[in-house]
Amino acid sequence: FLRRLKVGAGTTTGPTSYEVKRILKAFVDAQWLADFNDRLAAYQAQFTENIDSAGEVSDE
Repeated sequence: FLRRLKVGAGTTTGPTSYEVKRILKAFVDAQWLADFNDRLAAYQAQFTENIDSAGEVSDE
């Protein structure tokens, strides 16, 4: 899914650059990222609720 880009002419230092192949570009769009953000917020809320109610993380 990743391809390392060649170092440009005249540049020998700096971080390595990568290109994301199109299969991921087509899959990950703005709507997918928004949905993913919503799921992460729900997981965080559940985790925080478990800590608040028990004082520690439960096994649920």
